[in-house]
Amino acid sequence: MLPVGMMLLAAAAGRAAEYVADATPTAREEEVRWLLNRGRFDRAAENALRKTAFTDVPVRSGPLAPHESLSRATHRHSTDMAAKNVMQHETVVGSAYYNRATQPWCWDRAMAEGYPSGWVFENVAAGQTSAEMVYDWWWRSTGHRQNMYEPDLRELGTGHAYRAGTKYLNYWTMNIASADGAAFFTDTAFTDKNANGVYNQGEGVAGVVVTVRVDGKMLDDWDRSSEVGSFAVPLDSVRPGVVVRVGLRNDTNLPVTLSVPRSFAELQKLTLAAGQELEYGAFTVESAERNFGFRDLAAVPAQPPQPTLVLRVVSGDIELSWNTSVGWKYRVQRSENLDAWVDLTTAPMAGTGGTLRHVHSGAVAQSQGFYRLIVEPSS
Repeated sequence: MLPVGMMLLAAAAGRAAEYVADATPTAREEEVRWLLNRGRFDRAAENALRKTAFTDVPVRSGPLAPHESLSRATHRHSTDMAAKNVMQHETVVGSAYYNRATQPWCWDRAMAEGYPSGWVFENVAAGQTSAEMVYDWWWRSTGHRQNMYEPDLRELGTGHAYRAGTKYLNYWTMNIASADGAAFFTDTAFTDKNANGVYNQGEGVAGVVVTVRVDGKMLDDWDRSSEVGSFAVPLDSVRPGVVVRVGLRNDTNLPVTLSVPRSFAELQKLTLAAGQELEYGAFTVESAERNFGFRDLAAVPAQPPQPTLVLRVVSGDIELSWNTSVGWKYRVQRSENLDAWVDLTTAPMAGTGGTLRHVHSGAVAQSQGFYRLIVEPSS
């Protein structure tokens, strides 16, 4: 028998783990993240909504992922500000959590909570009673707006504290940061119960498992939406130009209905039965250091049918045959080293719904080699 090999490309199921560094914001803090992520998706639409005309932030940038260390640092700074009845960036005198002499600034506080060294920008505010009010106030302030919309930042922590009897009552801190080039698929799982087109407190949906796959293989991490709907899945190993497929699974015992953002203002209703899993959408990685969310998703590209390639030796030649599907075309390739591949078919062969064949004859066919099929859509 001739020394012939056939390569089977298959994806191994990895040992993925739940991502746990995103913590759980409060519902009020998740409102702020949702509003900011909507605005980062479309500057023009944000301007139109708020009747402004700012052009000093990017036209579009990726959503920000929640991070436990940033969340803890902002909670504690807001609590300190409320306790001392002040609004300031510098660590307050007599802080319950930080050494003002050695940890005076936001990056010091974030690193003290375990955040890796990196860029950390900070916004503070006081007096605003809602997520919408504080976000709008920051949006209309040049420095705060530019901090929130910095395109190279990818992680967020927002801390709110309330203290009766103080001058401002409500105290807010936001840290926007990035470290180690980490990128995420991140968003909020929620049901728009009041049909106002916006995420509000009490609308988060917990227990939705979010997975990302490349070439059929799940990446190393997945996440489950928190009680306020927040989630983040790291994309550390994904290269630019790669198509990433996003899956959703209802990990609860009851049906859930999601209001999934498709654009700046459009929400798509999606109902998942208990335990149901589906491939919801896909995106192409533009940059290894950009985050992606629901609004970036396109329809899932059609999956090519998986034909079985059969090899036979016929009168010293190699006959290859495989089952086909209409709407797809096929190319047969050969390699001697699994590195350089050569087309054996002069043009792609259209699927018929039946079996196609190709005969590889000549001296090359007598030597050790590997064969594979390239399957492509016809249009």
